[in-house]
Amino acid sequence: MKRRFKTCLYSLFGLIPIALLACFSISWRHSTSISCVGSSGVKPFLEQLSYQYSLIYPQYDITVDAGGSGFGISQVAEGFSDIGNASKDPYEAVKEQYQTQWKEKNIKTITIGWEGICLLFIPPVGMSDEGLSKLRTCLTLNQTNAIQLYRLFSGYSDNLGDKYRNLGGFLSNNSGLNQNDINLLNNQPISPFVRSGGSTTSGTAASFFAGSHFTIDSNELTDRQKNAFKTGDYGSDTKVYDTDEANSRAWDYFFKNKKPGGMIYLSSGFVEQNKDLIEKEHIGILAYNDHPFSVKKIKDTNDGYNFYRPLNVMLAVDESSAKWKFIQWLIGPDSSEEQWEKTGAKKITNADKESMSKNGKFAVSDCDLFDESNPWPENWHFGADDK
Repeated sequence: MKRRFKTCLYSLFGLIPIALLACFSISWRHSTSISCVGSSGVKPFLEQLSYQYSLIYPQYDITVDAGGSGFGISQVAEGFSDIGNASKDPYEAVKEQYQTQWKEKNIKTITIGWEGICLLFIPPVGMSDEGLSKLRTCLTLNQTNAIQLYRLFSGYSDNLGDKYRNLGGFLSNNSGLNQNDINLLNNQPISPFVRSGGSTTSGTAASFFAGSHFTIDSNELTDRQKNAFKTGDYGSDTKVYDTDEANSRAWDYFFKNKKPGGMIYLSSGFVEQNKDLIEKEHIGILAYNDHPFSVKKIKDTNDGYNFYRPLNVMLAVDESSAKWKFIQWLIGPDSSEEQWEKTGAKKITNADKESMSKNGKFAVSDCDLFDESNPWPENWHFGADDK
């Protein structure tokens, strides 16, 4: 009897791992994987929002990896990723390399939200405590000085006004600073920290050059100044410091140097995720037309922070697919604006979607825009309504 009991007991224990394996196998078979790859700027948003999505729909396993906007475009074009992410216009890369894949796979570009571009700076040594408390309002970017900023960051001093070589050149008329702090800013040279590959490799670099939404005549910049932003071939007239493409690595180099007068452009998502450290270390952020940076105010036409860029995803059109349902959730009513703002971005609005929508649906791929009779328009973003 005891032997029979032991035999049954051994059999039972032997079945347990088999049963567990069977359960795991069933769960594994029923799990649907969605891969996303591309812009390091888009990565933190999709990571946090995909986590929220997985809490609601645990049957989906979403992975998000970086590699740059260009990498995201190539991976979705070659079929190695379900979703590509880009924080820049994919047109040039697609036109030059991936037209065939774009057409064959019926790939579409969808703007899911907006992200600010922030200009951070290290204040001069010796500023008063009161001055350090105003580092988000004392300097501002506006229509007058934006062109000077680009000249400065190009590394070429062509037509660069002398006062704009220093932080004081961007002083707000409403800075509220005492005279000593103003003098310190006026005498503190700016050291631009730039992306080594220019806009060719960095979506953030492309957005820095094109996303200020100030009216800038192309003739106001020389050819070599414009070329610097595209290729990363910066001049030496103004001392510029090359950084990596990714926001995190660019920040690490900037923060490690912590050079007074240092100035760098970073995505609002990165800034929002590191806001406590930025405030603790007394690192300033330029205002926009005297409006201090705020996630809530990104792309606000009245009194907003309008230095921003689109957050794009690219995927093959298939309305029944898991990846498509995920994107619909991202831009639909079930992902809240509050969830978005916690990531440092602003969710696309219904008004945005209506103005971007092509025939009110996702039915038409970007590939149609390569038709010579229907050239790619300047407004290259496309969305859809909530239907």
